Amino acid sequence: MIWRLSIAAVVLSCAAFAQTPDLLDIAAAHVRVAEDFRGNAKLWGRIGEAEIASGKLLIEQLRPFMDSVEAVLYTSATPRLRDWELRTSSGAVFHSAVPAPFDARFPEICPTAEIVLVESDADWAKAAGKWVYLEAKMAFSPADTSVRKEKLYDKAVEHGAAGFIFSLPTPPGTWRAVVPVDKPFAQIEQKYVNGARPIQSFVVDAEDGARLKSAIERGEKVSARISYSTNTNYDGANVVTAMKGQGRMRIALLAHLDSFFSGANDDASGLAVMVGLAQRLHTLLESTRTADFDFIALGGHHNSAAGIRDLLAKRPDRFAGMHFFSPVPV
Repeated sequence: MIWRLSIAAVVLSCAAFAQTPDLLDIAAAHVRVAEDFRGNAKLWGRIGEAEIASGKLLIEQLRPFMDSVEAVLYTSATPRLRDWELRTSSGAVFHSAVPAPFDARFPEICPTAEIVLVESDADWAKAAGKWVYLEAKMAFSPADTSVRKEKLYDKAVEHGAAGFIFSLPTPPGTWRAVVPVDKPFAQIEQKYVNGARPIQSFVVDAEDGARLKSAIERGEKVSARISYSTNTNYDGANVVTAMKGQGRMRIALLAHLDSFFSGANDDASGLAVMVGLAQRLHTLLESTRTADFDFIALGGHHNSAAGIRDLLAKRPDRFAGMHFFSPVPV
């Protein structure tokens, strides 16, 4: 069973106690870890080395309230993007462009080709041998888009497009926080063996989308390249600790360490709430804590849940008879 509790409710509860750590400061520290890895054409954030750095930071944040905190290292295998570029024949570079889904394997070079705007079903007839650009519709969240619902990438492949580009109606200047590098493709698609896709696909922010429309009006062409790291094995870490109570039940509190981009809400806020809960429970006598608590911060959230898979394999005892709780809605 998973118990859900809003961040606001937990923050208000913890704020009633004078010794509570500043949860905003705790979350901000994890955001700074992500920001240290900022760069053009990078999936920056708390991934790879930054994930491990965030884990070390969390250990220090939890240590005042726990007898011991442990980092459980693991290695996961995944293709990792190294760098990429999307540009027009006039030399304009689209800095917001991110290959999407990020964990796919695309052809590394795409021939320079004209770009066409797709606004209706009839426009697909113009797609053969060309890049297509469309403004995707998003009803509620990046997981609820026309790209996903209408399988528009598949449609581009079926019509012989050279490449696929889409944008979403996101506010100007905020793409780094909300760019949906995987959500529009959240459905498992079995047709692409080992994630290999036949044509390149990029998501851009709304501002770059407007620039692409202008390029289409000028009859420009588009080219792109993607390169991948030759190393597919990446180290990560889970952070685990426990707090004893009366043992009438075991409750696991989970959050994840890794994120793309700043990761403020996903999941620096969850890590901060975990520390706040640790502090609050620490103020109670062991005899008044009905349950035993396990605090588990997982790595590899974006690598097919590599962290929890490894922890389940290495430490099955940590999950026996547990009730699960996530500090943020899941």
